[in-house]
Amino acid sequence: MNKQELIKQVSKQTRLTQKDCSQMLNALTEIIGGTLRNGEMVSIMGFGRFYTKKLSERNGFNPVTREKTRLPSTYVPTFKCSTVLKKTF
Repeated sequence: MNKQELIKQVSKQTRLTQKDCSQMLNALTEIIGGTLRNGEMVSIMGFGRFYTKKLSERNGFNPVTREKTRLPSTYVPTFKCSTVLKKTF
């Protein structure tokens, strides 16, 4: 399912316009992204939690030139689903 299909499904279920659903989805992704950039966690009961995880410094290489390089440590967004969501599968 892509973003447009998700907007259509939410619109059907909530009886809101697709424009309103699109604005809501955009606001939601901006809020979650901003919260993660601030180093905070977003938890949605029954769905899961979004948080950042630190990747330590590691070895890497350029796939074109095969030149070895050292990749710096960085933070990446991560999602862990709740046990309620896991049980639906």
